[in-house]
Amino acid sequence: MYAAKAMQWPPTGSFEVLANVPAYRTDFAKKLEYGKLLKSGLKPFEAAIRLFDDTSSALWVSQNWPNDPVVAQSPPLEEKSLKLLDKEALAAKVLAFADEKDISGRFYVNESPERLKALELYAKIAGHIVKENVVVPITNDNRTMNIRLVSPEKKVSSDVIDVTSEPIKSADIVPMRVKLVK
Repeated sequence: MYAAKAMQWPPTGSFEVLANVPAYRTDFAKKLEYGKLLKSGLKPFEAAIRLFDDTSSALWVSQNWPNDPVVAQSPPLEEKSLKLLDKEALAAKVLAFADEKDISGRFYVNESPERLKALELYAKIAGHIVKENVVVPITNDNRTMNIRLVSPEKKVSSDVIDVTSEPIKSADIVPMRVKLVK
């Protein structure tokens, strides 16, 4: 019959288990895309679920790819240049925010003060609300000095200081008495 080959137990050498490995596990392009999604700020599972429709594949990727060297070396995100919104575009964004609804038809922003504040902001931006009463704060400034001239009294008191102790002999200058007021 058959000649039995002697087998050694425990076996020595290496074993290879041939299993069907899905193609997505070694897809270079998907790994780069996953790295870009991670660098955009998504959590590992959220980034994986955007790449794969299958939840089990997304779960495997979120567990095994975050530390992969290909994912780590994915190109950095391009810097987005901020463009300034004009008045109409900003008003449209605020109005869209205030009117945004979920699937059931309810507003995301409640009917309470948050939605009303968003609508009020829209009205201010669009120019429907104009604030007419502008209150300018008045500040006291102590860096000024006011001089007040007082007519001389008949009776000289101790509060009056005689500035001109010597008479000035000029026709252009008239001597004046100055009274300090407390």
